[in-house]
Amino acid sequence: MEHALYDEMFSNETRHWWFLGRRKIVLSILLRYFRSSTDDIASLKVLDVGCGCGANLAAVSRICDATGIEPSFEGIAYCRKRRLHVTKGALPDKLSVPKNYFDAVLLIDVLEHIDDDKASICAILDVLKPGGIILVTVPAYQWLYTGRDKMHHHKRRYNRRQIHEVVASQGFAREILSYYNFWLFPFALMERLSKKLFATDTPKPDVTVPPALINHIMRLIFQSERFLLPYVVLPFGLSLIGVYRKPS
Repeated sequence: MEHALYDEMFSNETRHWWFLGRRKIVLSILLRYFRSSTDDIASLKVLDVGCGCGANLAAVSRICDATGIEPSFEGIAYCRKRRLHVTKGALPDKLSVPKNYFDAVLLIDVLEHIDDDKASICAILDVLKPGGIILVTVPAYQWLYTGRDKMHHHKRRYNRRQIHEVVASQGFAREILSYYNFWLFPFALMERLSKKLFATDTPKPDVTVPPALINHIMRLIFQSERFLLPYVVLPFGLSLIGVYRKPS
């Protein structure tokens, strides 16, 4: 990811509707699985791989025992501003954590940055306890690839079949796999296509927080999808979200 994007992420990820809505969805799904498996959620071990500037890790740390792995010095520096426990590491072969140790692993918009996504999923399989879960999100549809994806150093975007093949090929069993950011997809689609049509060769950081009322409404619309995702496979969306379980 380009260096300037870390400043943008740190500034926006506790205020912008997209970051807030995604975090609410991820936490809702995690809590659903945790409550079904134990009454002692605080003792569960969670690994956030590619934790960026740490806002998601901070939220998860408030409910369980969470650790972060981040490959960039910029991201680690921002995580430490939030007083989070983060170590330097990267997929697929630089995870300095115990094997068969974690109850859940988060890969929140990480796989699209990595050349060998299947080897990365195999590495996650090793560190999960038997019966543990992986929660993964990725951007959807290669035809939506823009200069901003390039600035983020995205190798690819996925469709539902592709991400399932990557994760299931390493032995994980699917529990949830759906597109999300469904309600706002038509508006996001228009914005992405306009940027694709009128892109410059040098994309710049361009995520800004909308006016407060618009930001609040869009967050409520986006995060409402958490009530659907355990039960409904949404047919399209700007991103994909999946939960897969390691065989016990």
